Amino acid sequence: MTGGGTRQPGSARTQLRAAADLEALCAAAEACGLTDLLDAPVGLFTEVVRFDAHAAAPVLHHLVDDGHAESFRDVLVGPDFQRRWRRRGRAAGTRWLLDTCRAFFEAELAARPADPEGGASDALHPEATPDEVESWARQHAVAELLTLPVVLLLPRLGERARRHLARFPADGRVVHLFEAPTAGLGQVGERWPAVPFSVKLAASDWLQESAAAVAHARSAWSPPDAGQLPDFLPGTAEIRAGNWTVGEAPADLQDRRVEITGPVGRKMIINALNSGAKVFMADFEDSCSPTWNNLLDGQRNLRDAVRRRVDFTHPETGKRYVLAKKTATLVVRPRGWHLDEAHLSLDGFPVSASVFDFALFLFHNAHELI
Repeated sequence: MTGGGTRQPGSARTQLRAAADLEALCAAAEACGLTDLLDAPVGLFTEVVRFDAHAAAPVLHHLVDDGHAESFRDVLVGPDFQRRWRRRGRAAGTRWLLDTCRAFFEAELAARPADPEGGASDALHPEATPDEVESWARQHAVAELLTLPVVLLLPRLGERARRHLARFPADGRVVHLFEAPTAGLGQVGERWPAVPFSVKLAASDWLQESAAAVAHARSAWSPPDAGQLPDFLPGTAEIRAGNWTVGEAPADLQDRRVEITGPVGRKMIINALNSGAKVFMADFEDSCSPTWNNLLDGQRNLRDAVRRRVDFTHPETGKRYVLAKKTATLVVRPRGWHLDEAHLSLDGFPVSASVFDFALFLFHNAHELI
């Protein structure tokens, strides 16, 4: 996330790292130019700090949900917070909260643009007015991005903001990127002020990253537009000129003249491995509807197949299916790079479905297969 303010000299950042308590952390954050975060609506705090991750949860939930805190600063150093914290004897919780918020402030500070001479920053901050946003977008030749639907921001938002924004607006009309924070969130915005704030924060980030990508793409097309033909990168010339070959395919993949593919259902895996084909490619993409149950059942079935303990009994006929002595070589096809796994997130973003499928199979079966 990036916001207003500029990166301060190293002494301020050192003060942030050296803060020994929450009051000192707040003072250091202010010295570093992070006042906008300290004064941000308290709902932003719930998106940054995962309450369920620590015993601090009851105190923090009470402060936020019952209106005892209005800003990030109130949660950290407000009198209600301090009184309840001392009453519960949360010394370990205070350390956890200090470390969590310090890491958030340091990450935010690192993401903000350096401005050593105090000049105006080119960054788009989340409190920018619609006119400022439009002017910035036109200056960077990406005004067309402002007309894209706001649903593009959903993966970048915290769970609460994402949940509310996914239902907005009720009439189904498309809300453009910078309309959403002001286009009638109504009672949702009043109850959870972090929702419009988080949307603006994510939108400013997304727009700047998209502008950078557009600028890179335009610079990449300049040589072809000028008549220069594409070529390999000069930095890879040594590799291309080297004397090397790739390794041979392993013995069990030398003969792939008969290869079949199919879904990762238990009965299908048994029949495919027993089919007489040289290779069976268990397919998590085109042959598999990617529901959570299908994906995990498929991984479980493959794990049992690798260990030759997969079996299946038909519920109606009672027929039992087991692996033959000689089976096809098993190959697993993960889902494609263009797909995400919505049930698992990292830093607030869904992980790659390709990595998810590959990592689970590798973790459970690599040692068995070596």
